[in-house]
Amino acid sequence: MKKGIIVICCLLLVLIVEAQSWKELPLNVGYFGENVIHPGLIIGTEYTVWEKDKTKKRWLFNRNETIGPKTKTKQLFVAGNVGFYNAPNNHTGIFLSSELGYRRTNNRKGTFYGTSLGIGYLQRIYNIPTYTLGATEPDKINGGQAQMMAIFSISIGRDLSYRRDIPISWYVKPTVWLGMPQAHTAIPNAALDLGIRYQF
Repeated sequence: MKKGIIVICCLLLVLIVEAQSWKELPLNVGYFGENVIHPGLIIGTEYTVWEKDKTKKRWLFNRNETIGPKTKTKQLFVAGNVGFYNAPNNHTGIFLSSELGYRRTNNRKGTFYGTSLGIGYLQRIYNIPTYTLGATEPDKINGGQAQMMAIFSISIGRDLSYRRDIPISWYVKPTVWLGMPQAHTAIPNAALDLGIRYQF
């Protein structure tokens, strides 16, 4: 578990060191719903490590002359996030994660889709009475569990800076992660991240 935390911290450190200026990093803020309905908050940032524009001519109905060529931007980025969620009558989760992602943006409309893989650390704090076996009777304790997370997500959204010169993007990001160990195995879990990205 400690090695996993060190790896996450190193990836976040690379994100910070590689960035030319804090002012150039975007701010991501979103609703994080564990199993969609358990409310939470996620805050993060990202740094683009590779970017390439690809332009193609439109061949049908003279659309290349009327609306211009088709241009798409491909990006490879690293991201760091911190957040929490609350499952009532069960537990509160606090997490730290790092991701490597790919995004493709249509430059005419600003629509984009992407995918990412990551690792994270999740600390579960139980909201219900938890006991351990004592000498004569169960002893009440403050229960919790630490887990590593293997994360996979896809995202769709729109960058408003392409058509309206507004430095804001909105996105929908379904996420699946494996939490381990849990009951001596790895348990899949799902979440929905609905957020906005502000580019300073």
